[in-house]
Amino acid sequence: MKFFAARISAGLFPLGTLTATPSGTLPAWQYVANIGCWAGETRLATIVVLDQASGLVTTAGTTDAFRRCG
Repeated sequence: MKFFAARISAGLFPLGTLTATPSGTLPAWQYVANIGCWAGETRLATIVVLDQASGLVTTAGTTDAFRRCG
């Protein structure tokens, strides 16, 4: 599964990849990315997930990590 951040100044920003189990779940809590703030970023980023096995794309919430400076 590939994870991206959307609706930020960089457009679609790759966050990372995690491997799902054969049943399609993610084993335990895992970090997808370590991101810091981007000066001037004002919008929430929508997290987009691509399931590479099925081709399904979905959203997985939002983050304000890109705009939390200081």
